[in-house]
Amino acid sequence: MGGGDIKLAASMGAVFGYYQGIEIIAYSNVIALIYIIFKKLRTGQLKLWLQDSVTVLKNLKYGIKPEIPADEETLLKETIPLGAFFLSGVFVVMLSIGRGV
Repeated sequence: MGGGDIKLAASMGAVFGYYQGIEIIAYSNVIALIYIIFKKLRTGQLKLWLQDSVTVLKNLKYGIKPEIPADEETLLKETIPLGAFFLSGVFVVMLSIGRGV
């Protein structure tokens, strides 16, 4: 989550309120995760990505500091902007507000 995403999340929290701001962020992250899974599946990297994720979770469980790739270019290729996913999160929250949920 970059600086622009943080500012966007703060503005959504200011417009929709604290509770719905948290809901927007939660829905946005779930939608982004679904997008990432389909993207990895399409490129054939899903199995490796899941193995790396499980390894990181195991390391965190036992207090082992996870290894971060030294190559910054690799990190930049793996980032995704969350702005579009925030928009879909806003859409889901607005639908739930309209139904009185």
